[in-house]
Amino acid sequence: MSEGKYISILDDDDMFINTRKLAEQYSFLEVYPEYKVVGTNIAVMDAGGKRLGQKRYPLTDKEIRDTLLIQNQFCHSSTMFRRDTALDVGGYQQVEGLWNINEYLLWLQLGVKGKMANLPMQSVAYTVWPRRASWMHQFKLYLKDYKMSYEFRDEYPHFFRACWRYLISYPISYLLGKRWWQKDQK
Repeated sequence: MSEGKYISILDDDDMFINTRKLAEQYSFLEVYPEYKVVGTNIAVMDAGGKRLGQKRYPLTDKEIRDTLLIQNQFCHSSTMFRRDTALDVGGYQQVEGLWNINEYLLWLQLGVKGKMANLPMQSVAYTVWPRRASWMHQFKLYLKDYKMSYEFRDEYPHFFRACWRYLISYPISYLLGKRWWQKDQK
């Protein structure tokens, strides 16, 4: 419904923590029209506001492309993207019964249309909720992620590494209780 040139996302449980976020992303997209989406790094917080860690994402288009089939390389609340390109690919497409999948699909689609980047700034406090998804919901998400990687295997490299992650690594990490943001604490 937005009529702006760019869309910036802020999920209701996250918050911007860098006052330059919007200006930096706007300037980046204005200078580089070949880029369709730009994100940033994030701080990871619990529901009470305690800092749990951080997540650093790949910065360059090449780094993002090399890993996008393997895992989502953007935090939803950190992104700004071109509205016209998003509409051109169909915008957010709701996947019945699954949340947290529609933005990943959008990034894959936008990357087919142009370049992607993450700025080397931490601009969002991302909230992690305890027990936010059942094992079955997580399993369905992983299967859908795997199916999306298969659908985009000709557009992005490293499909077989994605297979390894979705079919072997994710289940083991889940069983061991390791969370996606824990490996990036520094």
